[in-house]
Amino acid sequence: MSASSKRVLLPLRPRRRRAPSRPTPGTELGESRRGPLPPTLISSPIEQLLTVGNPGREAEAAEFAVTSPAPSTQSPSRYRKKYLAQRNKLIGMLEEMHLTSSDVQFDEKKQVSADEYKSEKRKVKHIIRKVKSDAARKELVLRIELIKQAIYNEWHLEDIDDLIENAKNFTYEMIGDVEIVHYDGQNLVDILSRLRKDARKSATDHDEKNKLTAGLRLGNLYKK
Repeated sequence: MSASSKRVLLPLRPRRRRAPSRPTPGTELGESRRGPLPPTLISSPIEQLLTVGNPGREAEAAEFAVTSPAPSTQSPSRYRKKYLAQRNKLIGMLEEMHLTSSDVQFDEKKQVSADEYKSEKRKVKHIIRKVKSDAARKELVLRIELIKQAIYNEWHLEDIDDLIENAKNFTYEMIGDVEIVHYDGQNLVDILSRLRKDARKSATDHDEKNKLTAGLRLGNLYKK
C-alpha cells in the first residue's frame, strides 16, 4: 500500500459541555425580578413539582391567592344600568296604578353610590313584585264583586260563566298556580264554584218566574 493511500487518523477532541446557565439573582425558578410568580404562571411539570411539597413555595402561592383581588364579573356601570332599569320600571308602574312612591316606601330621589347599585336593585325588584301582587289581588276582588253583581242583576248565564272563567284564569296567570288562593278565609276555587251554582239557580228561578208571568198574562187574555 502506497503512502499516498494511507489515512492519517487524528485524535478526537472531547466536546466541551456548556456550563448550566445561572439565573440572575431574584429570578430563580418560578420567580421574576418583581417577586414570586402566581401559581397560574408556573405551568411546566417540573415547576409544579418544585412548588408542591416545598413549604416556602406553597406559602408564596397561598399568599398570592389570598392577596390577589378576585376579578369582578360585572362592572359598577353595568349594575348602575340594571338599577336604573328597575327604578324606571317601578316609576312607570306607580303612574299606571295611580300610586305615589311614598305609598310603597320608595325614595326615587335617593342618591345611590356605586357600591350600592346591586343592593338597591334588589330592593326595587322586591317592591315591584309586591306592587304586582297587591294589584293582582285588588283586581281579583273587583272581578269577584262583578260576578256577584251580575248574579244579583240576573245577567244571562253564559255571561256569568264567562266572568267566572276569566276570574279563574286571571288567578292562575297573575297570582300563580298555587294549591290554595285564600279569599274570605276560604279557597277561591270553592267560592267560584259556589257562585256558579248560585248563577244557575238564579237563572232557573228567573226562567220559572218568566214562565209563570207569561202564563198569567195568557190567562188574563182568555178571561177577556
